[in-house]
Amino acid sequence: MTTTRIYKSTDSSAPVLTGQASSLIDLLDACLVNGYGAKTAAGWTKPYTGTNKAAFRNSVAAGGTGMYLRVDDNAGGTGGAREALVRCYLTMSDVDTGTVETPTAAQVAASIVWRKSNTVDSTARAWIMVADELTMYLCVSCLLYTSPSPRD
Repeated sequence: MTTTRIYKSTDSSAPVLTGQASSLIDLLDACLVNGYGAKTAAGWTKPYTGTNKAAFRNSVAAGGTGMYLRVDDNAGGTGGAREALVRCYLTMSDVDTGTVETPTAAQVAASIVWRKSNTVDSTARAWIMVADELTMYLCVSCLLYTSPSPRD
């Protein structure tokens, strides 16, 4: 049995997502693995880490596939630190080595891009995550919203 949890950037003690390296890993770590404030973690593990990269794994005990979500938040993509590079694996032996990847390198050479921000800076971005022991959905507001002026 799984428990669905909702995590938001407006929660007390919530991690801050910015356009800087490792901020997405910090957010995933807090929500999926460690919890924060009064929020309980979703029940995933983080079996492999490296500099600004990590592999997260859903819970086999809760009925998950045990798939690995590898996140490279080292500003290595064309968008720099505004984006993280993500790929899933069936098995992994370290943070850089896995088998049965999706998407394959032939399909997408540099991994899938997850946009964190529209700028490379420390501006906090709004986000919300819905997660349980098996699945996670993350929505990020990359842009800052300002109210239109009365003339608009």
